[in-house]
Amino acid sequence: ANDRWTQLTGMSPAESEQLTLDAGAAGPALTLHEWTRRAGLSELVVPELTLTRSDGARRIIELRLNPIDVMGQRAVLGVAHDITRRKELEEQLLRSEKLAAMGTLAASVAHEINNPLEGIKNCLNLLKTKLPPGEKDAELLDLVEKGFVRIRDIVRKVLDFHRPAATVMEPLDLNTVLLGLVGLFRNDFSNRNVKLVLDLAPHLEPVSGNRSHLEQVFTNIILNAEDAMDKGGSLTVTSAHDAGEVTVLFVDTGHGISKEDMKNVLQPFFTRKRSGKGTGLGLWISHSVIQDHHGRLEISSEPGHGTTVSVILPVLAPLEE
Repeated sequence: ANDRWTQLTGMSPAESEQLTLDAGAAGPALTLHEWTRRAGLSELVVPELTLTRSDGARRIIELRLNPIDVMGQRAVLGVAHDITRRKELEEQLLRSEKLAAMGTLAASVAHEINNPLEGIKNCLNLLKTKLPPGEKDAELLDLVEKGFVRIRDIVRKVLDFHRPAATVMEPLDLNTVLLGLVGLFRNDFSNRNVKLVLDLAPHLEPVSGNRSHLEQVFTNIILNAEDAMDKGGSLTVTSAHDAGEVTVLFVDTGHGISKEDMKNVLQPFFTRKRSGKGTGLGLWISHSVIQDHHGRLEISSEPGHGTTVSVILPVLAPLEE
C-alpha cells in the first residue's frame, strides 16, 4: 500500500487488511481482505464503496482489483479512486433539481389558486354591499372574509418563497473551475471508454460568477454527455474569450438530440432518460443559472453525430479608477 492509501484511510497497510468497505445497496459490507479474495480469479470493479476512517470521516471510493502473477505467485493489484467530491457534486445537483421541482410545482399551484381567489373576493364584496347594516348574516361574511385573507396570504408567501434570492458573485477564472471539475470525472471517463480532450485558452479573461452554481451547470452538462455516449466516444471541452465574452464549449460524440426534442430540451421536466435516471430539470436549471449570470446557454445537435453545449458569459468589467 502506498502513502496515498494511508492518507485516504488513515490506516497503516497492516491495519488496512481488516478495513470494512460498505457497498450499500449493491452488496454486503466486507473487509478489504474479503474483497481481495473475491478478485482471486478475475477482475473485480466495485463502483461505490464507503469507508469510515478512524477519525469518523467517511470517504467514497471506486475500487478496482486485478489478479496478477508476481514471480510465479498469484497476487491481487488494487487501485482505489477517491470519488467523494464527485458524488457530493452529483448529490448537490440532484437536490437542486428536486428543490426546483417542488418550487415550480408549488408556484404553479399557488398561481392557479390565485385566480379563483380573486373571483371569491369580488363575490364577497358584492354580497356585503347587498346586506343592510347590522344584519346578522354580515358576521358570517366577515368570518368568510378572514378565511379568504388567510388563504391569500399563504398563497403570496408560497410565491415569494419561490422567487430566487440574490446570487453572490465573485471574479472567476473558468479554466480553474473546469480543471478542478473534470479531474473528478477522469476515472468515470476511463471506465466508460470516453476520451477527454481539453483545449483551454491561456490567460482566460475572468468572469463574474458564483462558483458553486457554475460547477452545477458544468457537472450537469458533463453527466448528460456521459449518458449520451454509453458505447464510448470523446468529450472535448474548449474555452475561449472574444468580443467581451468567455465561451466554454462541451462537444460530445454521443447519439445526439432529435429536431423534435431540441424544441423542448430547456423545458422543465422534459427528459428521455428512463424512470429514476433523470428529473428533466438539469438543463432548465442550468439555463436559469446562466441567465442569472447575464449569459447564454446554447445547444446544437445532430442525431447520430453528437451534441455541442455552449456556455457564454460576459467578461468581468474592469474596476473604474
